[in-house]
Amino acid sequence: MLSSNRSPLYVKWWLAFTVFILIAVAAVGCVATVEIPQTDSAQGDTATEAQTRLVKHFGGETEIPVNPQRPIVLRNANQLWPLGVKPVGAQIREFMKSWVPEEAGGSEWFDGITDVGRDPNLEVVAALNPDLIIGHDWHLDQYDQLSAIAPTVLIEYEHSGHWREVARQMADYLNALDAYNEYIDWYETRIEEIKSRMTVLPEEISVSVVRVYEDSLTLYTRGGFLGQVLKDFGFKRPPSQDLSAEESGEWQIQYLITFEELEKADGDVLILVITQRDDPTRQDQVSMLRENLLNHPLWPKLQVVESGRFDEVGFAWITDIGAVHIVLDDIERIFVENDIMSQ
Repeated sequence: MLSSNRSPLYVKWWLAFTVFILIAVAAVGCVATVEIPQTDSAQGDTATEAQTRLVKHFGGETEIPVNPQRPIVLRNANQLWPLGVKPVGAQIREFMKSWVPEEAGGSEWFDGITDVGRDPNLEVVAALNPDLIIGHDWHLDQYDQLSAIAPTVLIEYEHSGHWREVARQMADYLNALDAYNEYIDWYETRIEEIKSRMTVLPEEISVSVVRVYEDSLTLYTRGGFLGQVLKDFGFKRPPSQDLSAEESGEWQIQYLITFEELEKADGDVLILVITQRDDPTRQDQVSMLRENLLNHPLWPKLQVVESGRFDEVGFAWITDIGAVHIVLDDIERIFVENDIMSQ
């Protein structure tokens, strides 16, 4: 209560001050209850960043983010562009940068991605502050160390023939299944479009595949990545290559041949896959073996060589989902644009 000996001017001042304070408090209260407008996507990101889910994987069970924001993938980075995901870290191979199509960003897509190395550098991985690490079964020995940095999941990788399953599992962990399904739909549609323009149906063409290493030649069978793509087209394979992973021996998707066994490489069409290496010395060795093959006396005796139905392709043919568009472009070039069966 105000004292009776205060002057009227003081009383008026005090009452005015009290009213001002009450108005200010009311205004602050109103501001505190106003919600900042957000788009649906922003609200979704805010909600899911804090959410986790339990997943089973090769290394056990792990709680991972529902919507990872800073993932690291301990394999080639380019397998993620079809999933619409850009990791903060991955293995980067310089010659693979040209594999990302321009409409997806081209080589600039790699900007901002840190190379963690073929054998992951754990210090680099930790410095990137990931919220999810995706590795494969061969990272099991490092699983505890990786898990101490961030939630870590391991995908079993038997061979490249499981490229769809591996990509789908990765998409699931990265909350990118919609993008994966969309890309596979595109892949299957593209195959049908190319087939519709071929002068000879794939079911009538036996395709042989030879890979040139630094010091050896192999025949690729139907079990691997390129074998599965050829199968999706409906191409036949020569008897020497019409083998499952179990029938192909130790390497599962390919097996060694000598120059003296070149007759096993015959077919209606022969695809020569040239290995690509980061090391220039090893790449020179690949080039030298290629020259030795093309100049070997048994090479021109192959019926497929006599007919001129052979072509060379790059390393993309033996990789994964990040390069399948290149394989399809090569098949279109060989069988449609060049119409190799007309030779």
